[in-house]
Amino acid sequence: MDSNEQQRANYKYYLSIGKCPHCGGRNPVEPGHNRCRECGLRYSEQMHNRRDFRRANGLCTRCGRPLPEGHKYVQCDECRKYVQSFYKFNKARYEERKEQGLCVKCGAFAEPGRVLCKKCLDEWHESENRELYREQKRQKRKECREKGLCIDCYTRKVEPGHTRCKRCRDLRMDSTRKYRINMKLKKGENHGNSTNP
Repeated sequence: MDSNEQQRANYKYYLSIGKCPHCGGRNPVEPGHNRCRECGLRYSEQMHNRRDFRRANGLCTRCGRPLPEGHKYVQCDECRKYVQSFYKFNKARYEERKEQGLCVKCGAFAEPGRVLCKKCLDEWHESENRELYREQKRQKRKECREKGLCIDCYTRKVEPGHTRCKRCRDLRMDSTRKYRINMKLKKGENHGNSTNP
């Protein structure tokens, strides 16, 4: 058995006994995750740092390849296609489970009037990682405002009277414009499909 096979075997073993495979089984895994709380926070911080570095250096935040000159997105075209297809799949699965009265997260029977089962609801309400992440993000944005940096990318200087750099403002406006267009189209379809009694 080579080292890679041994690592995979150890990974499966620790998960099978409910232990975190990333710290050698020292801590139990967080419910619904494959890491303990400590390893999850460390991994999250590493991912944020990597994305910030790539964004600041004109690299795709997902694969790390250089972005073309004047590219208006933070991901390359290939990664954007993959992410969009992934979102479409998740959205379709969400709607399918919701219609069937199943938990949109794990597929078990959902609580009456909710889209999550009892277990997932408890995990959602008791999640300390989510609150900690939000607090870290609020603190990071506060520091950026004090330093005159963009509160979205954390790296570029902002113009007076703004909290975001021009690039992030353009991305935000583009996203908002697309959302409004989609909402108008949906309203038009609903209006066209409605029949007067």
